[in-house]
Amino acid sequence: MDHTDYCCNPKYRAQVRAQMSILLTCFLTGEISVIEVARALGPYSDLPEPALRPHLDTFAGINSETDALPVGAVRHQWAQETLLQKDKEIAAAEYRWREPAQIAASHLTWLISSSN
Repeated sequence: MDHTDYCCNPKYRAQVRAQMSILLTCFLTGEISVIEVARALGPYSDLPEPALRPHLDTFAGINSETDALPVGAVRHQWAQETLLQKDKEIAAAEYRWREPAQIAASHLTWLISSSN
């Protein structure tokens, strides 16, 4: 992500925030999982906005903790017997991270919408 564009181009900043808002809403409404939203928010983890930092760091941590787990389209590349084991790990990670992710997503959603 180009910090210059984000900092100096209001149209670009609005576009980034709109994309983040869509991802956060999809997560909060149950359309995507904790792990999926954490991965999708990865490109935004280094935005130069101090108010967003702790909440984006939550998702960066989730992504780091779950990066070896197959979610989404990559699951088709895994053996079924391996997926059975990984699905247990995914369920445990989703349970562990659901509440912190919901809190971070709610805060990010509020911060994004209140500063437009």
